[in-house]
Amino acid sequence: MQPVKSRFAILALLVVLPPTFGHAQTLNLVTEEAFPFQYLENKVLKGLAVEVVAETFKRANLSHKDEVLPWKAAYERAQIYPKPDEPEPNRGYD
Repeated sequence: MQPVKSRFAILALLVVLPPTFGHAQTLNLVTEEAFPFQYLENKVLKGLAVEVVAETFKRANLSHKDEVLPWKAAYERAQIYPKPDEPEPNRGYD
């Protein structure tokens, strides 16, 4: 999935989540660098998609933490910390 599409997928999920989701916790968002959408400048994540996501979380009164990782590292982290209420995905390439 392309970085911008993945950010917008996160935004779409926020629309369908219950209003109480995330109020007691911080969502960890992982992305990769893709100028001008998301990129590091002096160790600070900036870009068009970053601004959209930040404003969306602000309006929804949700806290989040952004982190830039290579795709493989982000994927491996998702395998270690899956959501407990979701079934394992059918990866199709095992």
